[in-house]
Amino acid sequence: MKVHLFLLCYNEEVILPYTLRHYKKNFPNAEITIFDNYSTDRSVSIAEEQGCKIVKYDSNGQQDEVLLIELRTHLWKKHMDKGWVIMCDMDEWLDMTEEQLEEEDRKGTTIITTKGFNMVGESKKSDCSDIDLFEIKKGFYAENMSKRICFKYPEVSSIEFWYGAHTCFPQGHIVYSSESFLLKHYDVLGEEYIIDKRSKRYERNQKSRMSGINGHYTFDKDALRLSYKNYLENSIII
Repeated sequence: MKVHLFLLCYNEEVILPYTLRHYKKNFPNAEITIFDNYSTDRSVSIAEEQGCKIVKYDSNGQQDEVLLIELRTHLWKKHMDKGWVIMCDMDEWLDMTEEQLEEEDRKGTTIITTKGFNMVGESKKSDCSDIDLFEIKKGFYAENMSKRICFKYPEVSSIEFWYGAHTCFPQGHIVYSSESFLLKHYDVLGEEYIIDKRSKRYERNQKSRMSGINGHYTFDKDALRLSYKNYLENSIII
């Protein structure tokens, strides 16, 4: 059984090492490809050191969600012929093992059902160097994070993701897993982290804001602090 992991990347040097550790532990035989949007930090060098394949894509300095629809839906097809696909953002961890996926494969499953949670860290630093992401236990349920990021190709002939991959329109032989597996989103790692990340990505999302999406990226530090406070207050032990 072949497993192909595709990870989207732009300046993810904080979380990338953790994400690779997670997937290499859970899917030790997976082939890992990084779709890199010309990162300016150490993301690419870290990924190369870990033996990942790097595929560059250009979006003219913008987090172009229209382009990302095409990438998430079709670009991975150029880098594999058949097998299981995990197509996700760098901060999304599927809480599933290779053995569990093999069992679903034997059952005839072609799309893994997930239950999404936003995980909430309590780092005091923008680089999260004071915490271990694997020790984060708090989070809150987020229906829009219950993404269909894991599917079998070519049985699923097309996945047809929409903005942010929160919605998709799969085509082909569709059999969802009866069991739901956790999909943990590690975006809220600490107050200083989200202030740093979201303010830096504000300029990169001008085009997306014109389409009415990605409004959570802002320069307003007070609004970001309030958002983090609300995340923390609404989180529970997962």
